[in-house]
Amino acid sequence: MKITLFGMAKELVGQPEIYLEDTSGIKQVKDVKARLKKEYPAFEKLPTMAIAVNVNFAQDDDPVTDQDEVVVIPPVSGG
Repeated sequence: MKITLFGMAKELVGQPEIYLEDTSGIKQVKDVKARLKKEYPAFEKLPTMAIAVNVNFAQDDDPVTDQDEVVVIPPVSGG
């Protein structure tokens, strides 16, 4: 599963994309978040993170598959 990272998420991991080889157990957005925090502990530093699936913001209970376009969007501030 390819996951694109933006902003602080990209900076914490040090790359713009990551790949999850073993996606067994990933059925919902909350599973993606849990796996990211397990495999990349730096994600624990984010106070929140939004996930977009196929260009739409997703809720934790929304389904996700290997074929979906998954994006991590960390908190953004500005004026």
